[in-house]
Amino acid sequence: MRSSKAAISPGAVSPTADLVVSAATRSPPPSTASRRRPRWLTKRQFVGALYDWATWSFLITMIGSQFVGIVWNSTAKVQNWELGQNPLLGIYDIVGTNDVPYRDRAVVCVRQGHAYRPMLLSEALSPGSGVNVTLVDSTGSSRNGYRVIEKSGTAQTTLDSEPFDAYFNTCAVISETLEGIHHACSTLGYNVTLHNEGSTEDYTLRIVDGLESNHTLQLLRTLPVLVLPFSDNSASARYAAPGLDGSACVFHLRGKYTDTSLSVPLLHAVSRSSRETATMRWLKKPDGVWRNGWYEDPSGSKWFADATGGQIAPDFPVASISGLNARLWDTSTLHELDCLRTNCNVDAMRNSWGDKFAITSQAVDGISVAIADGKGHGLFWYKGPVKMTLSSVYDWQTFVANAALALLLARWAFAMLTLQYSYCIGVSATWHRAGLGCVSSAQSFRYLPFTLLPQLKTALAAFWSVGCQFEGSQLALVETWFTMYPSIATCFFFYYSLLNLAAKVTRRRISDALFAPSVIFLSLLHYFRFAIAASGWFGFDGRLETLVYSDEVRQMKLHEFFVSDLAWRINGNATPLIAIKMAVLGINLLPLLLSRPLPVLRRPGEGLSGIEQALGVHAANVGGLGKSIVYIHSDLEPSAASISAVAPAPAKRKLALTSYELVRLGYVVYGGRYVLSFEDWDLVSSMILLRDFQHLWNQRVLVFILHNDDESQDAQDDELGLGSVRIDRNPHMLRVDDPRLLCIPFWQLSTRAIRC
Repeated sequence: MRSSKAAISPGAVSPTADLVVSAATRSPPPSTASRRRPRWLTKRQFVGALYDWATWSFLITMIGSQFVGIVWNSTAKVQNWELGQNPLLGIYDIVGTNDVPYRDRAVVCVRQGHAYRPMLLSEALSPGSGVNVTLVDSTGSSRNGYRVIEKSGTAQTTLDSEPFDAYFNTCAVISETLEGIHHACSTLGYNVTLHNEGSTEDYTLRIVDGLESNHTLQLLRTLPVLVLPFSDNSASARYAAPGLDGSACVFHLRGKYTDTSLSVPLLHAVSRSSRETATMRWLKKPDGVWRNGWYEDPSGSKWFADATGGQIAPDFPVASISGLNARLWDTSTLHELDCLRTNCNVDAMRNSWGDKFAITSQAVDGISVAIADGKGHGLFWYKGPVKMTLSSVYDWQTFVANAALALLLARWAFAMLTLQYSYCIGVSATWHRAGLGCVSSAQSFRYLPFTLLPQLKTALAAFWSVGCQFEGSQLALVETWFTMYPSIATCFFFYYSLLNLAAKVTRRRISDALFAPSVIFLSLLHYFRFAIAASGWFGFDGRLETLVYSDEVRQMKLHEFFVSDLAWRINGNATPLIAIKMAVLGINLLPLLLSRPLPVLRRPGEGLSGIEQALGVHAANVGGLGKSIVYIHSDLEPSAASISAVAPAPAKRKLALTSYELVRLGYVVYGGRYVLSFEDWDLVSSMILLRDFQHLWNQRVLVFILHNDDESQDAQDDELGLGSVRIDRNPHMLRVDDPRLLCIPFWQLSTRAIRC
């Protein structure tokens, strides 16, 4: 005779832990449902439910923000940027190589036929380029060139298609407006000549190749303006026209130069006296000379320099440099524009990354200082508001991924609601958390690795860009928040679907507890990327160089993320950020590695009864996500009443499968009468609007009938909340228009413990 008491049995906690239920907490049987009272959640249960729903809401918001890209694929935002440090603080070690005039970064405009074509300076200097290069001075006495230096690392060998197209237009407009550029530079105080000596038809550019080089080279049939991109393959640049007296005219181009849709070519620069005075004062190295576009201080160190300011307030720390405010010219009419009427301090830049992402940035009244010796020492500072317009292309791959995740999130919501509702109304005797593991057996989860595959390349690119603040074309990706945050969730859903598959194959039960914290952590890491970068904690100053450009993005394959250094380069080679992401992935793998395999049953079909016999499964041996109490066991020896999750003891007999396990296996109680799979319930509920036409086709669902044999129940059944709830061993096939199904509201779902 069974005891009506329950006790803790000795043993270790395991994924297939049992439930021993106290009489004080047991629920009435199903036959007495009308007498059940609603349960109030404890504080701990309420917090757990709130956490689960908050996680779900966060994920649905992320995926939904990308899904609305079908009709809304662009947005604008304003950020206040501050990079580097105030030049009044003195020289420091600049992180990164942005702004440095490398020979393999600089671009020249080479005449080919009747047009000017952009070409990397390193390519133009190489034999076979078609550019006529002559040595005009080897003594170091010449000062009318512009100095470029050799890069210590891997040199850039090609110009990406995006900057090539941008500079092709720029070269064409420069060739048409050289007179206006000459006029503006002369007005600013520079002594420049833009024509070849003795000829007004062919132009030349003079450069000094090397930091310590004395060789001045002349490139014939090239425009006398050197393009100095801010970073490798960047479509944004400053420009330098070497002067006859050693000081180069450094300026920025806007309007028609950078945007073919505009008609007015604009030149933006500060006066020579302002730039040179600011350079010497901030470096605290006066009495030097300007040679080949660089400032050479009395100690022999060489410094390239560019400085421009917005509308500086009188009390601003660097306002002691009078005239730092920029001036603006229309180079087609040779007229200087009135900055009181025209905002001269709006610098627009457009970047795109691949075919899907584009960003237009407008720096308004920004202060920019770039003074360095080419060896990593100098002054860098940018401060000002930046208005960004973000856009992306919503394609079929994104739609398939969003639809798959939407189905999974809908299944998760129904499973969560069913578990919590059933407990609150007293149908389920035990409270269970409803994490991602409760949909472990859902078809939408099992097939997720395949449905996410078309979008995985973009999702992985976004994942490895998390936390990075780029300069260059990849900025278009990392600033597109409605791609970045959904991609974090997409990658982790994909990762956990693989973990779920691996756990099932290896017969392990693993926890889903790390899923939500990992997604939230990486989302916060990306949200605070600018502050983290500016802090210098990870060894960069917030200007990671783009290392994967548009042409490579268009050609890259999914497998390259796993067999090459593509992921590292997409991460900007920022080792600390790479380590953080690898650590997050590794921590989420630990539950699988540390769990013990479930025992292999020699005869898995033997010894099954009740719900397990009907479903044809030994629930305690089903691996995958979701650790829970599997069975409610009887207690044959009276002792203190309690609830505990312990390993099965020989003295116990399993009475029922818990409500959580029923949901985890993919089943639900429909209308309190039938057990059917969630997929079959999808079919039944989807037909709600077509009930008048359901008889026209032969759609059927497989159901198991529940029975409440009240007369056969005993005392312990009553205390456990089971009644004599048993399930038919054999399923029944019902048409969706069967009156027994039509009389049940489609939302009437529940779950409960069912006899084994």
